[in-house]
Amino acid sequence: MCRTRTDWSLVEVLASTLKAEFPNVYLVDLAQPGQDLINVLVVATKQPTRLENLAENTELMTHPILQQVAESSLPRATEFSTPTIVFTDDKAPVEQVVHGLILSFVAGR
Repeated sequence: MCRTRTDWSLVEVLASTLKAEFPNVYLVDLAQPGQDLINVLVVATKQPTRLENLAENTELMTHPILQQVAESSLPRATEFSTPTIVFTDDKAPVEQVVHGLILSFVAGR
């Protein structure tokens, strides 16, 4: 998912929609200094989990690249727990959210 420095609307809608069906949703903010458009990894789990599970499981990973990605994600990961709008069908106004994000970016917000 993508966001601007101040506009999280697209991330919030996707995370809210996932939260309606999955017990836990996590956001990994991939912001870098100087970026105007920022990627956010959104992860939902089928079984109830805790963010601490990632830290515990990172230590058990044997593949070095996977372990490195997990370790670098830990300080950027947060649990999403405040749902807003849930999109429920193919008539959901996704385009309106995306257009709002584009306008925020163009306007420098």
